[in-house]
Amino acid sequence: MREQMNQNLYAAQEWISDTFGVSNGIVREWVEEGVAGLTSVDNALRTAFKATTRTLLVIGLMPVYVFLMLYYRNKFREFVLRMAPDKEAARAENILSELNLVAIKYMTGVFKVVLILAIVHSVAFSIMGLKYPILLGVIAALFNFIPYFGTLMGALFPLIFSMVAMDSLQYTLWVLIYFVIIQFVENNILTPNITGSHVSLNPLVTILSLIVGSMIWGVIGMFIIIPFVAMLRIVCEHYSYLKPIAFLLSDRGTEAHAVSLKKLKNIFTST
Repeated sequence: MREQMNQNLYAAQEWISDTFGVSNGIVREWVEEGVAGLTSVDNALRTAFKATTRTLLVIGLMPVYVFLMLYYRNKFREFVLRMAPDKEAARAENILSELNLVAIKYMTGVFKVVLILAIVHSVAFSIMGLKYPILLGVIAALFNFIPYFGTLMGALFPLIFSMVAMDSLQYTLWVLIYFVIIQFVENNILTPNITGSHVSLNPLVTILSLIVGSMIWGVIGMFIIIPFVAMLRIVCEHYSYLKPIAFLLSDRGTEAHAVSLKKLKNIFTST
């Protein structure tokens, strides 16, 4: 891998020199200055591999957490009903029913997005000519259990792989361009219409929630914070003095700026 990366760096050096008319000596100095900041290429790759593996391990455990929460949901439900005063029992029952529904719909939406992206990534990587396209596609898609930021995080592994395992930096360029496009599609079309429609949170609240979740619980926090905030919105909806908070968290009032499948269909049919 180290030899392949060195070859790619040399090819990039030659391309910059030929394209922009910069002497090889100056380009070599730029490359050496950039690489000097790293202790070694091996250490950099090892660090990236460990971080990616650790994140994938955490993401791989998420279905287990979800299964356990769904398996014991009746116990949690009974606990809340026993804690609620008798006069609030009916309201508590309604709230719990809505919370259960939003959690299931959210998880279903997330799995749909991950499945769609796994297929799209695999096909795209295969067309690009990358080695192990299905494996890379699945790994990149798994990061999309984390909304909005997942695509960026998932792009790192294919980018690093294309730099160290392929014989040309052209593959890295194609992967980079592809993920810029897929980031826009996922953030503005897939997640809002498949997952976001179930939680009814506006994008600003979603992004801020992800940041707070990562600060408190790391990757797991980024995964569970969205349904948690959606549940908070539902609870606020049932109390008149908390309804302003529910409105602030919800996507009501943002419909005019949202990119929906219906709007895209109208654009194409009108033209």
